Amino acid sequence: MTNNALEAAIKYLSLGWRCIPINPEDKSALVKWKTGTKGTVDQLKEWWTQWPNAMVAVLTGPASGLLVVDVDTVEGGHQDGMATLRALQAQYGPLNGTLEARTPSGGIHLYYAWPDLEESVTIPTKANALGPGVDIKSRGGYVILPPSIRADGKPYEWVDESEVVEIPNDWLVERITKRIRDNPPESSKAEATFEDVARFVEELTRTPPAIEGSGGDTHTFQTCCRAAVDYKLTREQFLTAIADWNKRCSPPWTEDELLQKFENAKKYATGQPGAALVDRHDVDEQINNDPFAQFGIAAIGNNPATFAPVEHIPTGIEAIDDRINGLGGLRSKSVTLICGKPGEGKSTVAVQIAANAAAEGCPVGIISAELDSTDVFRLVAAQHSRIPRWKLETNKVTNSEAGDYRRTKEAIDGWPLHILDSNAWIGALDRNKLRSVVAKGVEAYGWKLVVLDYLGLLAPVSGENSFETDLENSTAIKYLARDFDIALLVVSAMRKSANFAKPTKSKGAPSLDEVTGAARIGYDAANAFYIQSNLDKHRPDRGLLELWCQKSRYSGLAKTDKVITLTWHPYSGAVTDKLNYAHGDDYAA
Repeated sequence: MTNNALEAAIKYLSLGWRCIPINPEDKSALVKWKTGTKGTVDQLKEWWTQWPNAMVAVLTGPASGLLVVDVDTVEGGHQDGMATLRALQAQYGPLNGTLEARTPSGGIHLYYAWPDLEESVTIPTKANALGPGVDIKSRGGYVILPPSIRADGKPYEWVDESEVVEIPNDWLVERITKRIRDNPPESSKAEATFEDVARFVEELTRTPPAIEGSGGDTHTFQTCCRAAVDYKLTREQFLTAIADWNKRCSPPWTEDELLQKFENAKKYATGQPGAALVDRHDVDEQINNDPFAQFGIAAIGNNPATFAPVEHIPTGIEAIDDRINGLGGLRSKSVTLICGKPGEGKSTVAVQIAANAAAEGCPVGIISAELDSTDVFRLVAAQHSRIPRWKLETNKVTNSEAGDYRRTKEAIDGWPLHILDSNAWIGALDRNKLRSVVAKGVEAYGWKLVVLDYLGLLAPVSGENSFETDLENSTAIKYLARDFDIALLVVSAMRKSANFAKPTKSKGAPSLDEVTGAARIGYDAANAFYIQSNLDKHRPDRGLLELWCQKSRYSGLAKTDKVITLTWHPYSGAVTDKLNYAHGDDYAA
């Protein structure tokens, strides 16, 4: 069978384009392209023999002599770049007459020849470089080429096969180029002190690692900006300080790559120390008449009205929404921890919350490192149809229940709920793969709530001891919530050595130190709950779940009022607000 992507890659190679294979599932590179590729037909054949279904991408920038304007669409889950492009063309003139491709989401790629630039000018790869949804792909980037086909069967297609032309508009060149600062000789700078190096090392312990395919290149460059501009480290100090952080990156950078980024940071980073990561062009409109503008940053001020409201994700369980934060649900950019011993309903509550949020239109991702996606879906269906799970597992439903199940499934299929199991990643799930999965879910589906089930199954990164794994995993999870603006609900099992005595109001629940990873996760979580189930001897179809609030950073819960009691229907797994036994809601087994 003819491999169209390989044939295309060989054709593109004849044009001087350097091509690489791309994963059709997530658009990540399948090879370490940053360190260079052989750029030969034999290399391409070797790659596509190994990955016959791979898509083909071209390296942008001087490597292939290409500059690409990447226009996103709302349909693709991005900003409306098409509207931005129309506005630009209306004001400055059309961008057309060159090679053009259409992406599966309906966006476009406009290919231009790499321009001749003065030594003091560069063109950085940058998101939203020309406005919302219009990116520039330049040095250090790549774009996927036709006739690539994504895993969902949607293709990249040429819509205008004109020759690649030079950038036709002076205004475009002006908008995308950046003038390199004069770089003072190393000897003219005050060398960083030991204390400066120590502070940078400490900062790196709180800095997430760079993950290839999830903005890792930009993240590493920003980290280098901190070292070069804010801390003024020398090359030797930089390499020593960043070594441990680099080991956590996936994949780690070579010494030459890090030094190149460090030198580029000294040349290209804009702004004064303390603002090395701020691109002045992005904040110009915010700092008009701003007394702090001379420092290259935008001052927000101390008026509370200038801060965007924090988003809360409703859980669909009134007792939780009203009493965790008092503001209607789980707080975005924060971690909520549910812990307890095995079989107490931790996953059941987490899945119920996720499904309730999705039913209200909130994009939700469930990342299950324990159950497969079929089991999780079956639990969601049972919770919302109230059909006992054992009946769904054994297919022993009545005709009436079968109808209920069909209607429930149709409803669930329409929710923005995405359930991922071990088929979504290769090998054991560690924090680096977790970050990559979340990044793709946020980009592709707009996830606002993510459930991780469960923390104890996050694998250690090579070479770590158990203490380091607990520490790094907890830090990574905290930054996941912050970096991707999501509410993160994490399930955690208790340590085997924990005291499993039933909690009481006088004694309280086990401490967070008795929970897996709790040496750090207890501090990094905004909310933490210990769960305890109690079945009714006389009503095996109904029980109570007690959520003992061990920590609630943003709530006003009094220390004497820390138990949230819910009704649990063990047969179906449904969790609801506490019901009145005298009047309430009987659900048949």
